[in-house]
Amino acid sequence: MERQVAWAAGRPGEEDQMLNGHADTQAYSGRMEKARDLSRRAVDSAVRSDAKETGALWLTFQALREAETGNTTVAQQAAMRALALAPGRYVKILAALALARSGETVRSRTMLEAKGRAHQHGSQGLLVPRDRSFPCDAAAGTRPGYRCTRTYASL
Repeated sequence: MERQVAWAAGRPGEEDQMLNGHADTQAYSGRMEKARDLSRRAVDSAVRSDAKETGALWLTFQALREAETGNTTVAQQAAMRALALAPGRYVKILAALALARSGETVRSRTMLEAKGRAHQHGSQGLLVPRDRSFPCDAAAGTRPGYRCTRTYASL
């Protein structure tokens, strides 16, 4: 992976993708500090290439990785930084998911409901946890302690 990252260095639109992919690999291997550094570099590279929304997407991916590993504070901070950088359609959806997975279900639901009101037509329903940061799927309604709310967000 290091060779691919070295090859992409300095190439706008490629360097940030390789750095983000390398961050995923590092996180998968449990090296979260290294993954955070690579994510930061991916975001910086995208912003330098005038691709703020891409940089914000890399931040949402970092937020999701952090939420999945239980680093809720870091996940929430990354999601909020993504929204501040470029609050585009996909950034909002992924940030809301990361916030929900990290325990900020009220803020997440509010964001998705606002998105759903703005885009009523052609929407796809998303299940969002009501009061817990657990995954919420169709089967969750049958499990004790899980309650889901269907909200709509245009994808």
